[in-house]
Amino acid sequence: MSRMKFPVSLQINVAPVDMAFLAPIMAHQLSIFGNLCEEIVVTVETKKSENSRWSSSDWDTNLTSLLLLLEEMQVSYPHLLISKIDYSSATHKKASDFFMESSELLPWKDFRGGPYYSYYYGVFSCSQKYVLHMDSDMLYCGSAEAWLREALAMMEEDKEVLLCSPLVGPPVRKGEEVPIAHKKRYNPIGNYQSRDFYYKYKDISTRIYLIEKERLHGFAITTRPNLDQWIKAIWRGLPCYHTPERSLSVAMQKRNLFRLDFLGEDGGFWSYHPPAKKSENFLNMLPHVISEIERGFFTEAQRGRQQFTTSLLEALEESFRQSKS
Repeated sequence: MSRMKFPVSLQINVAPVDMAFLAPIMAHQLSIFGNLCEEIVVTVETKKSENSRWSSSDWDTNLTSLLLLLEEMQVSYPHLLISKIDYSSATHKKASDFFMESSELLPWKDFRGGPYYSYYYGVFSCSQKYVLHMDSDMLYCGSAEAWLREALAMMEEDKEVLLCSPLVGPPVRKGEEVPIAHKKRYNPIGNYQSRDFYYKYKDISTRIYLIEKERLHGFAITTRPNLDQWIKAIWRGLPCYHTPERSLSVAMQKRNLFRLDFLGEDGGFWSYHPPAKKSENFLNMLPHVISEIERGFFTEAQRGRQQFTTSLLEALEESFRQSKS
């Protein structure tokens, strides 16, 4: 029996620098969400960012390989659209007019040389009422269908919920506090409706979120980095804008809205973010890592943490060695 589809665009940002891990992780993401959403929009970065970790010497070669990979995936997912980012002045203006609170144009990049316009363009190019955005390296465990159904219902009922995200990492034990992720940001500010494993946040993460597209109409602002970041950006010839997630977080706080992360029903649903720098050893064992994550494996130290911990990596390395012996 085929699963029902929701009025959701699954939107994934990809870039040529992702090629080393893209095939197995996208296969994982599409196996979980692809047949739950009316459309899949894969937003392809075509503008190389100089003087940053988002650049590479083999950009053009990887871009060709990336497009061929996506065409192969369209065989299994015919509702997958390959959306190369349109950097034309006309489209830039249309996207800016849709999202920006003022007449300001969306920046191309942030102060690190990281993606900015590409995040907005991805949402802009989606046709469905809701957009489920994710970065190209996110991993998941649990019941996506139950989580998505509940998230859509809560966003319809409570307009203070701007967006929803899966739980950050596997759940902590009942009654325990979620580990502090950052001194000032990205930590829960309270439980939602006094429910366990339903957390309110005052910050947005652009790694994974579900949002009603129209709620971003006239919503966005730009913010500036702090002075030392500003100076570094100028020295490297980069734009002096803070990240989209910081700017969107400030805009959300201005309106007294919040992000809701929750575990959900049927065993729950949560997300992982693997190491930003993926070693050759990690890439070699990536299919094994995905298989272990999908079956629900984690270590106690991973509870409440999205970023892979040392203990999880070591346990995965050991299970990988045993699988090869």
